[in-house]
Amino acid sequence: MVKKSLPLIAAIALSACVGGGSRTESEAPAPVIEAPAPERYTLIGGPVGDALVEGREPLREAQSMLATLGFDPGPADGLMGPRTRSALEQFQTQQGVPVSGTLTVDTQGALQFEKSARDDAAQAANSTTAAAPAPAASVRPASAGAPSSVAASTTGSGTWTAFLSGEDIRAHCTASSPDEYRFVYNAEYTEHVRLYELTDTSDGSAVLNIIVRGPTRIAGDPARLMGRISGKRSINGLAPFERNSLIETLMSSGFTSSPLPSGTVLPSDGHFWVVSACRRGTFTVNAWTYPSDRWDRITFPGMLGQLDFTNVMFNPLSQLTEAQRAAARSGDGPLQAFDIRVGADGKFQIN
Repeated sequence: MVKKSLPLIAAIALSACVGGGSRTESEAPAPVIEAPAPERYTLIGGPVGDALVEGREPLREAQSMLATLGFDPGPADGLMGPRTRSALEQFQTQQGVPVSGTLTVDTQGALQFEKSARDDAAQAANSTTAAAPAPAASVRPASAGAPSSVAASTTGSGTWTAFLSGEDIRAHCTASSPDEYRFVYNAEYTEHVRLYELTDTSDGSAVLNIIVRGPTRIAGDPARLMGRISGKRSINGLAPFERNSLIETLMSSGFTSSPLPSGTVLPSDGHFWVVSACRRGTFTVNAWTYPSDRWDRITFPGMLGQLDFTNVMFNPLSQLTEAQRAAARSGDGPLQAFDIRVGADGKFQIN
C-alpha cells in the first residue's frame, strides 16, 4: 500500500488532505511538524469560547439540556441560581470546558453536542427495538435488481449511513433553522474517522465540535454500524471571520455548484470527505473521494486542519491495489470492508 505522510495541523494539513503527488515507499517519510496553533485562531478557553452567552432564553434551554443530561439545574426558568451554577460547573468539569459556572459559548456548544448525541442514541435504540434482528449478511455487492439485506438494514435513522449523509440535519432543516454543517473524513474506516460539526450562534460566530477516532476495529457486520463516532474531542468557539472563511472554502470546493453524482461509491477502506448542511433553509449533501479530480479541487480540509487542536495526526492518504481491495472484501484481509453507494435521492446505503 502506498501512503503519503501528512503533518499534524495548520498549513501542511492543507496539502495533505487535498492531494498532491504520490510518494514511493523508497522515499524517506516526511517529518511530523509540531506546529504551534496560529494566534489568529481561537481554542477552547480562548476569547470567543469563554464569551458569556447572554439572555434568559439561552439559559432556559441550557437548564433544560442539563436536566436531560442528568444534572440538577433546578427549574428551567432562565434565571441563574446556585443550583444552575453548580450544574454548569459539574458539566464543565466533566467535559473539560473551562469551569466558570456561567453559560459560555463553549459550554453551550458542548451541551448541544451532548444532547444531540443522546437523542441519536435513543433514536437508534428505539429503531433497534422495533425492528427484527438483522440477519447475518455479506458485504459483497448485491446482484442487479436485488437489494441486499445489508442495505435494507442501514438506511433507517440512527445508522452510520444516515448519520454520514446528514439525515437528521435534513429532517429539521427549515427556513428558520440556524445554519448547521457536518464534515466527516473517512480515512480507512477501521483506522481513522474525523468529525467536524459547525453550528451557528445568534451573533455571527459559531461553535465547532471536533471528534477524531482511530485506530479501532468494527464488528464483522456493517449492518450493525450505528450513529455518530466517539473519540478524542475538542470544542472550539469560532469568530465570525473564522466561520465565514471556512464556509467560503467549502463553497469554492463545489459544495453547492458541483452536485454529488448519483451512484457515487464511498469505500470504507478508502479516503473520502462527506459534508451535509442546512444552509439558509436548504439541505445539501456532497462527497469527494480520493483519488479524483473532484478531490484535487477541495480546499476546506486545510482550513479545518488549522482549526483542529486535537493534536491527532491525519491518517496518511493511501490507495489500495485491486488485489488488496478484493482481499478486504473476500474475508482474507484483516478487516471486512464495505461500500456505501449514493442513491438517486441523495441518501446513502451500504452496497
